[in-house]
Amino acid sequence: MTVSRVVNGDPRVSVDTCQRVRESIEQLGYRPPPAELDGRRRRSRSHLGLHTGRIAVLIPDLTLSALCTPLSIRWLRGLDRPLAGTGMQIILTRLPTPTSLPPWINRRHIDGLIIRSPTIPQPWLIQALRHLPQVWIFEPGSHVTAGDIVDPHDELIGKELGQRVKAQDKGPVLVLDSMTDHIAHRRRVTGLISVLGADQVIHRPLIAPVGQMISEHPQAKTVFLPGTGVSIAHAAQALRKMANRDRPWLVTCNHDRALLSSLEVPITNIDIRPEEIGDQAARQILARIADPGAPRSRLLVPHQWEDGPFSPPHE
Repeated sequence: MTVSRVVNGDPRVSVDTCQRVRESIEQLGYRPPPAELDGRRRRSRSHLGLHTGRIAVLIPDLTLSALCTPLSIRWLRGLDRPLAGTGMQIILTRLPTPTSLPPWINRRHIDGLIIRSPTIPQPWLIQALRHLPQVWIFEPGSHVTAGDIVDPHDELIGKELGQRVKAQDKGPVLVLDSMTDHIAHRRRVTGLISVLGADQVIHRPLIAPVGQMISEHPQAKTVFLPGTGVSIAHAAQALRKMANRDRPWLVTCNHDRALLSSLEVPITNIDIRPEEIGDQAARQILARIADPGAPRSRLLVPHQWEDGPFSPPHE
């Protein structure tokens, strides 16, 4: 049984035992028969990389509210599409404590794992998941060294905004950032500065009412909100009170279709297409399970520019 586990790549075998078994295999010149000649392996799903029939989706947060944000709902909807016809079960979970995983996240209970990247790096989490086939989504930083990545193209978002600002003479740009340490926000602002230059980008943490901060920077012809949240509604309210000729161009990266459809002032939204990110993550974890030794990959999903009015969310 131990030799069989080593040959089939079962992670339950210790490193030392695995090494001794492989040395003996090499000395004896043994080669496992092809799957098509081995009835047991043909009947088993293990040669296809499918062992338990379950994929876990981990949102590394302690609260249930993290599972039902507009962003989570959208990428989970996309993730379900390619998995629906595979017979694979999807287990949606979160962290039980700040430094521990659900006990069943291991190779005995799941075939692979899709992780929504935490806003703040958690090295213990990366270490705990190192033996699992895994795909990370949404802005994992350089600290993530295992598994595949499916990401929005955040730096390109900033670069394209800078190009449009230049073409329309809409500078300077006031960036009101609700999370200045967020990886995605930093990448978007970096891309913007790379096109316009630092002197044309006024990057401010969002520490006061949006309307007040806009009024404090009347030279800004564009206001960019690189994150999500209700700040977009506050910005729209502030712009409604301004004369049309004085209104800056408002650009956001927002995932809440209901909120966008309620706005009464013209804005531009850059949609990172969460459904497509979920779809690609599901396809990638199936490929990773089927071929664990394939080279690690990073897929950047292109965004979509949208000018209001916005349609309500799909049911």
